[in-house]
Amino acid sequence: MGRGPYRLSTFGDGGAVLLAASRSNGSVFLQRANTSSSSSGILSQFMMTPGLSRVRPHDMSRVSFEAADRPNYFLLAGPGGPVRLAKWEDSPAFWDRATFVLHRNTWIPGYDSLEAQARPGFFLHAAAPRLRLLRYTHAHSFRRATLFRLTGARADAPPSPRCQWRYEACVSPCFRTCSDPAAQACPSIPQYDPRPESST
Repeated sequence: MGRGPYRLSTFGDGGAVLLAASRSNGSVFLQRANTSSSSSGILSQFMMTPGLSRVRPHDMSRVSFEAADRPNYFLLAGPGGPVRLAKWEDSPAFWDRATFVLHRNTWIPGYDSLEAQARPGFFLHAAAPRLRLLRYTHAHSFRRATLFRLTGARADAPPSPRCQWRYEACVSPCFRTCSDPAAQACPSIPQYDPRPESST
């Protein structure tokens, strides 16, 4: 089930810094929570879905993040460390790179960390203004930089559900998602009539 929308705020600055993405080029970066995003093409709310990867599909700790206002665009772990927003592809490599292991209450209660499934041991690391994957280092400063809180539209508000559609892990981008409940992102969806054909 898709849940959210969520905003991912960092541990530092009291939740005033968020993970955000550019609608135009897909770059992912950190921005202040009070920055207006509606007119600047910045996406900062994400639906959390079951991981797109087919590896360990029933593991609830494996998740993917779809842009709430741009259906079928997911946070993707790049091979060299950067993270970007990319359109869904029919590729196991894409599904793996768009899947993260969500470690709940990591080191500090209420904060989670995200490990890239495609790069075990590499965590989403926030050090303003950069946001990238870094290999785990046993250091207090490193651990603090990997902590995120999943919140609603405001840092002090929980996310409110938009819907309860079952999310098939992108078997087809035409499937209904929580951010596209009417599947309007797809030009046409074959209609199925369950009534039996009449015999002649």
